[in-house]
Formats: sequence, structure tokens, C-alpha cells
Amino acid sequence: MIMDRIALIITIIGALNWGSIGLFQFDLVAWICGGQGALFLADAMRAKFGRRVAGPVAPPIDKIRGQYIVRIMLKIENGASLSRARELLRKALEQFRTKGEYKSINIAIDVDAQ
Repeated sequence: MIMDRIALIITIIGALNWGSIGLFQFDLVAWICGGQGALFLADAMRAKFGRRVAGPVAPPIDKIRGQYIVRIMLKIENGASLSRARELLRKALEQFRTKGEYKSINIAIDVDAQ
């Protein structure tokens, strides 16, 4: 009986979340859990780099020492202008940092992620 209620609650939350994503492009669960910052940054990067942005994706271990980890990958082709890519990424990060609600988010950039 209790498992049925838990399943019903999870189903309702999922339906409401997907409805808000479909109608308003707003991920309610990510907002509640604090993941909205990663979505905002990925969207800002997509505006500059298009389909070369993958994510955000949570790794298998997504929380270490009380901090959540989310990965966003940017693919830069061989021969592309790295200085231009750095400039576009810098602009996306500036756009992200101007949002007051994201000031507490730490960003680490790995230039050769595995």
C-alpha cells in the first residue's frame, strides 16, 4: 500500500515536471535540486557553439563532499581557432556569472577531459 502511494507521488511529480518542460521549457525538478545553473550555462554555450555542446550530464558519482557535480562537454574540432573558442566560452561564462542565483556555483574547466 505504501509503495503504491510512493509510486503515485513519483509519477505525479514526473508528469508535472515533463509538463512544465514541454509547456514552459522549465525543468522544475532541476530547479528544486539546484541543477538549473548547469542548464542555463549549457544553453548559453549552445547559443555560441551550437551542437558542439553536450550535456549537462551527472557523472556516476554526482556528489562529493556536499557538492554536486555536473558535466558539460564542448567539442572543438582540430584546426578550429582556439582563441575564438576561448572568447566565446568566456562570453558564455560571463553571461552565467551575471545571474545572481548562480554566484555560489563553482566552475572547473578541464581542457583535456577523459
